[in-house]
Amino acid sequence: MSEPVTTSVEKGSGRVKMSLVRRFFMIFACILSLMLLSLWGLPTAMEYAAASWLQKHGVKDAAIENIDLNLFRGTCSIEGLRAGEGLNVGHFSMQIDWQALLNHVVHIRALQVNKVAIDLTQKTETWQLADIQIPESEVDVEQNVAEDNSDKPWLIIIDDLVLSELDLRVTANDFSLDLPVKSLKLSLSGLHDNQQKIVHDIELGPTTFSGFKYKVNYQHLNSTGETSLSLLSSDLLQSMQSRKLALDLAELKVANDTDKALLSLLSLQLADVDVRGGKQFIVGSVDMHEVHVDKALTGNGAVALDRLHAEKIDVDMTGTVDLSTLKLDALSADGFAGDDHLRVKQLALSGFARAADETLSLGSLELQNSEFKQGKQSLGSIGHTTLERFSMRGVDTGAFKLLKLDAVQLPSNAQGNLGTIGSIQADTVMLDHNGLYRAKQLRFDDVNTTIVIQKDGTLAVLDAISKSQLASTAKPSTAKGSKKRSASSAGKAGKELDSVVVKKEPAKEPVVMIDEFIISAGSHIALHDLSVVPALNTEMRVQHFRFAPLDSSGKQAGQLDMQMQMGKSGALKVKGELLPAAGDALRTDLNVELKNYDLARLSGYIETDFGKSIKTGQFNLNSSMKIAKGSLDAKNRVLIRQLELGDSKQPGKPDMKLGMPVGAALNMLRDGRGDIDLEVPVSGKLDDPDISLNAIINKALLSSLSTGAMTYATLILQPYGSIILAADLASDLIAEAVKPKLTPVIFEELQTTLNPDMQDYVTKIAALLIKSDEFRLQICGVATRIEGEPVPRPPAVKGEAIKANPPQAKTDAALLHVGQLRSDAVMSALQAKGVTTDRLFTCRSNIDEAKLQAQPRVELILN
Repeated sequence: MSEPVTTSVEKGSGRVKMSLVRRFFMIFACILSLMLLSLWGLPTAMEYAAASWLQKHGVKDAAIENIDLNLFRGTCSIEGLRAGEGLNVGHFSMQIDWQALLNHVVHIRALQVNKVAIDLTQKTETWQLADIQIPESEVDVEQNVAEDNSDKPWLIIIDDLVLSELDLRVTANDFSLDLPVKSLKLSLSGLHDNQQKIVHDIELGPTTFSGFKYKVNYQHLNSTGETSLSLLSSDLLQSMQSRKLALDLAELKVANDTDKALLSLLSLQLADVDVRGGKQFIVGSVDMHEVHVDKALTGNGAVALDRLHAEKIDVDMTGTVDLSTLKLDALSADGFAGDDHLRVKQLALSGFARAADETLSLGSLELQNSEFKQGKQSLGSIGHTTLERFSMRGVDTGAFKLLKLDAVQLPSNAQGNLGTIGSIQADTVMLDHNGLYRAKQLRFDDVNTTIVIQKDGTLAVLDAISKSQLASTAKPSTAKGSKKRSASSAGKAGKELDSVVVKKEPAKEPVVMIDEFIISAGSHIALHDLSVVPALNTEMRVQHFRFAPLDSSGKQAGQLDMQMQMGKSGALKVKGELLPAAGDALRTDLNVELKNYDLARLSGYIETDFGKSIKTGQFNLNSSMKIAKGSLDAKNRVLIRQLELGDSKQPGKPDMKLGMPVGAALNMLRDGRGDIDLEVPVSGKLDDPDISLNAIINKALLSSLSTGAMTYATLILQPYGSIILAADLASDLIAEAVKPKLTPVIFEELQTTLNPDMQDYVTKIAALLIKSDEFRLQICGVATRIEGEPVPRPPAVKGEAIKANPPQAKTDAALLHVGQLRSDAVMSALQAKGVTTDRLFTCRSNIDEAKLQAQPRVELILN
């Protein structure tokens, strides 16, 4: 009986187990069905909830095309989100690491957003995203959440962020921004280890910003690079390390709120930029094109350049700067010093360094075509500037190996041009803290300058520039401002102690020491003095010039050795010791020799006083000049040869009359050949020297006794000062008839060169002079009036006169210059044949008014 009972129990137990299994599977199937139903319906529910939330917050037209959610993979994507006209998202996808949520970390492995338009607007104190109203209370709630003091705060991590075709528009109370993002890629890693690395690649389209009284826009901005930082560091900036950063910016423009252009930049490229903890910045290269900075931005002047290129820039926070190369093209700077303008075609710099102790060093600097202007006046230009091995410590100690300026144009304006200098070179220059500038050598090569004294006695160009500089430095607004400040501060000054006196030490003048100062042979200096009539036109050409040393402190005298050609045939030599200084510190021990200077050029200096002109003559001087302690001791021998006076249209001054004809007075000083040879010592104080007239008086007395002209001798003893001046004149009492005239040298109209026939004739004259050294020759150039105005020519055959077509009419000054060039041509030809300069004399050129009967010529007079 027992077996059946056991079997029945076992069967019952089996049925219970089967029932449990069926129940488990049924529950699992229900749960699974619910999960599947949830997964199927969750996107729809999310879409509905999102649309409802948007509509609740003010969006009238809100729609989402599709939401795709995969909880197992942690991915979510949204397609076609539209919230009115101000918020549109074409595609949004995100992948989340669920496991990180257990550690209070929102870890987004990937986030992609494409085709996005966002319009953010500020209204009074609140913001509105598209049509979404963001109440201030919600902001407060978010702030409260952010300030929640939980044990472990939440952290958000994004590994990869990709944005494309994002158009962000922000309109705030104080500014507006239109920022199109073509592409933005961020790759982040290592945040779990508290050392994060960020790799970025950004491309921005045409961007505009307006606000805070400025308007900024650019066409595009691209940037790439890598950055790492430590989240555990107390100073994130110090922990930041960036490398391989690059920036490309195009067509940047900055203006003020009235559309006044302040800054423009065609392009800017930075490459291989490294930032090390905010303490050191290294830039591989910088390129900038077409930069313009207005004075409204700088507050002083305007700057423009075509291109800037720099390589290997290293800057740290200690003040150290290293720069391998820098090149600027077409640099201009205007208005930084009054009305000054600077133009530089190219600047090239290499090996620049600045140490922490403020020491500057520079391997080389080159400038091409530098030009300086003040208003419409040119202050000069430099074709090429070279600076080598420059170093400077602080502001008062430094040195450089070489400074060379090539193709120097001196200042010029409407009044004229001062000329040019081939090159200026300074070698081994040092500056010490005592204000001593010392150069091993300063050299001027190929100087070609013209100095013009105007009718009013001022210097052309230089005085005009000096006046304009003074005018530019005088600023009335500054003076008014200073008066206002003085008035407003008067009360404050009254409250201060009267015993407080601020003492200003006088500025110490720098001392210049040049071991050797040289002007190269061939350098040319022209002097035009228009303050006298006729004007003085003379030229000086350097044959040799050396002064060593040149000491501006007045402690050390230098040796001067100078040789110059004066005019056509004159020669000046100065040699000896010179200490250039002011006042009684001036010291000289010089020998001066002047030979064969053409006195006719100086006629304008005596015609106004004496009413006589200088037709011809040569001036010679031998002088030994010593100056010391404000006293002068000079021994002078004056030799005036072949001196002749002529008439003048100027009446002269009554107080300069000698009481007898000037020619007669000078005739008493002549020797048998009509020369005046005198010894004239000068001594005494520089401001009141004593001139010994014994030689002049004795010669006059001897001449007067020999001729029996005692009355003349009595007269000539009176105006001693006038006699000295008259010694530079010539006698007009030597009869022209006793001087044989040779056949003149004939020239073609307006020509200043000898034709072959006249060259043969001049050769014969030279042979005559060389054969007999008793002869001296006076050379006088003549121009004709027919050369200066249209005059009909006589007919070649019977009939009407032939109308001439001569060159453009010439002024009297131009015709006189032609005559002078003719006499110079004859003199040069005679000198080339071996005739010495001391036997040749030029006279003032003149104009023959005879017209048709006159011939362009050079008259020759034997003496």
